[in-house]
Amino acid sequence: MKYVNDTYGHFAGDQMIVKVAQSIRIALGDAGMAFRYGGDEMLALIPGGTGETAEKMIKTWKQTLAAVQVDCEIPISAAVGYAIGEHEKLKNVIAEADRNMYACKHAGRNSTEK
Repeated sequence: MKYVNDTYGHFAGDQMIVKVAQSIRIALGDAGMAFRYGGDEMLALIPGGTGETAEKMIKTWKQTLAAVQVDCEIPISAAVGYAIGEHEKLKNVIAEADRNMYACKHAGRNSTEK
């Protein structure tokens, strides 16, 4: 995000966040809810979701994101981390997903970590 904001301006950065958010909503459909968690970080909650559900949604999202950025001059990549938590505190599940996302960043963009 910093590169986009510094190179193309904050309006372009905001537009990129909007495109990513729209692609997440499309991929989720009625299965869950998406939120902007902070900066360029997004959070999707899928009630009753499993690891298989998350992997399927992430695959669908990556395809949707690729289609959305066809006319975009700034390529978008993402690090995705997810966590499954049944009857656990939401903040703990989010913290685990966040750790997994950072592991993904270190593994290379456009990968997924659980």
